[in-house]
Amino acid sequence: MDFDWNVFSHPKTTFPIWGYGIIHFFGLNKLQVLILQQLLTIYTLLKLDKLLIKYKLISKIELFRLIILMSSTWFLFHTQMWPKSIASNLFIIGSIFSIEFIKSKKEIYLIYSSIVLCITFGQITSIFL
Repeated sequence: MDFDWNVFSHPKTTFPIWGYGIIHFFGLNKLQVLILQQLLTIYTLLKLDKLLIKYKLISKIELFRLIILMSSTWFLFHTQMWPKSIASNLFIIGSIFSIEFIKSKKEIYLIYSSIVLCITFGQITSIFL
């Protein structure tokens, strides 16, 4: 069986970055993508903040919040290169679910973590095999 390498020469090909296919599917323009990644970043930070408070992983949560507010590079990173921004946010969210599973032993967090991390690493099809 011979592989047809011409499939990668199509102008709308998404190989090797998974995110391009999703963005093209929804037909998002640059402003919509920017808004999406900033909202995802804010959601990730709120989820991380909630986790840190819930399990008292940082003794001075105000210091963590101040550092995040002052770190313009965090938000600049999430303004550029959207595939990396979305992937890094999904990785953090997947890690948060993993920590929730470890701390609470609730299997639903393990399932959430698996789904999010599989999406992050472009292996979503592995879930259904």
